[in-house]
Amino acid sequence: MLLRGVRTDLVYHTGALGDLIVAIPAIERWAAERRAGRLALLGRGHPGELLRAAGIVGDRWDAGAAWFARAYRGAPPALPAPVHEALAFTEPGGPVERALAGAVSGRVCAVRPMPADRQPIVPHHLRAVGAGPADDRAPALALPGEPRRDRRVAIAPGSGSARKNWPLDRFAAAADALRRDAAVTWVLGPAEADLRPPAAREDLIVRGRPIVRTAQAISACALLLGNDSGLTHLAAALSVAVVALFAVSDATVWAPAAAAAPALVVTPRSTVPSDRCASLPAPADGASMESIAVDPVISACRRLLE
Repeated sequence: MLLRGVRTDLVYHTGALGDLIVAIPAIERWAAERRAGRLALLGRGHPGELLRAAGIVGDRWDAGAAWFARAYRGAPPALPAPVHEALAFTEPGGPVERALAGAVSGRVCAVRPMPADRQPIVPHHLRAVGAGPADDRAPALALPGEPRRDRRVAIAPGSGSARKNWPLDRFAAAADALRRDAAVTWVLGPAEADLRPPAAREDLIVRGRPIVRTAQAISACALLLGNDSGLTHLAAALSVAVVALFAVSDATVWAPAAAAAPALVVTPRSTVPSDRCASLPAPADGASMESIAVDPVISACRRLLE
C-alpha cells in the first residue's frame, strides 16, 4: 500500500530465502544511516513476506514483473511509486545499478551479493554499506505474537541444492535418537516440495505453508537441525538454537549467524560454534555430505537441548 506524503526508499534483492535473511543487518543499517522512509522490497517470490511481517519493509514489489524487465538491460524502469534512494544487492556497475540510478531521485548503493574472498557473508554486506566491526550484528526477525518454545526439534532435511543435503537415512537415524529427548517436527520449504521425510507416526510435518506460517512453526521449536539452507538461516534469525551441517558449501562464508540462541556447525571433521568458522578449511574438491557421521550430529543437538 502506497501512502501519500511518505518518502519511499527501495531495497533490490532477488535472492532466495537464506540470501535475503543474511542481508537483513545491512538493510537495517543502511536504512538507519540514510534515515530512510518506508522501504519497498523489490524481489522475487515469497521470502519478502517475512520482512514485511517483521516490520522491516512496508511494501513488496515484484522484480519479475513486466514493468521491471527493461532494468536487466540497464534501462530505467517505471517504478510503482517515486523512490528517493535505493540499496541494490547486485554487481556494482552492472545493468541493474545503472537502471535504478536512472529511476530514483537520489543515490543508489550497490552491494556485491557475494564476497570476493572467504569471509562471513553478513559482515561482508555490512562493510559494503559503511559499517565497521563495532556495528556487526546477526540477522534477527521478530514476528507478531509471542514465540512459544516447545521441547521440540525441527528437522529441515532439504536445501536449494541436493548436493548440500545430508542423506535422508542419516536424518532418520538422528531423529530416532532425538525422540528420546524431544518431539520431532519435519520442516520443508518451497525448494523441498517433493521431498518425503522419513517421519515417524508421532512426528509433525510442516509442508506447503506460507513462509510466515512456516517461520512461526520453527519459532515454536527449541532447536533446528538442518543443512546449509534458507530454513537454517531463518531459524537462527528467529533465535532458535541451530545445528547446521556443512561439507560441500563453505561454512566460513555461510555459517548461520546466531541472533540470540547458540548455533553449532558440524563438518566432517569438527563441531564448532558458528561464530568460529573463519578457521575452517575450504571444502575439498569432491566433498560429500555423506562424510558427516551421525553421532557428532546427535551429540551437537543434545548439547543444545540441555
